[in-house]
Amino acid sequence: MAKILVIEDDKLMQEALTGVLESIGHTVHCESDGSVGFENFKQNQYDLVITDLRMTPIDGLTVIREIKSINPDMPVIMITGYPTVETSVEAIKSGATDFITKPFEISMVEVAIRQALEKKGQGGSSGIKVLGGPARPSGPRLEDFKASLIKEQRKLHTRFLIIFIILACIALGILLVAKMP
Repeated sequence: MAKILVIEDDKLMQEALTGVLESIGHTVHCESDGSVGFENFKQNQYDLVITDLRMTPIDGLTVIREIKSINPDMPVIMITGYPTVETSVEAIKSGATDFITKPFEISMVEVAIRQALEKKGQGGSSGIKVLGGPARPSGPRLEDFKASLIKEQRKLHTRFLIIFIILACIALGILLVAKMP
């Protein structure tokens, strides 16, 4: 299977991509920073790069250009939560193999990876097989990831509820003061 570099500053997205890609047999290395990811790319051999758009100190478009300057045949998939027509056109002009917007279906990423690897000549037995619909990863890593997402969601829900109660009390206080003679 393929060796994939994921450059993504969102830890949850890193974990999700890693879990899915490893569950279907790929080797994954993650970096949270565009410049560190590019340095890692220069020092190691990868079959595919997946990069986020918005990162610091260098963004995903710069990462794509730098990677393509070293290896024009390297397939690079851009993933972003901030899609615009301009950024998608710029990503493709810079050499991105595909442009995927968040949130996305896992099957979209699987298909994009399979197509990118096939174009590179990694298809056949080393490509992702999509038989009978999209693959559904499972296993302890995915279950742990789901549990951590649920836990985070509960924490956020509690925080928002507390904020709502505080704001409601403030609003009630303002109304009571306004009605005082």
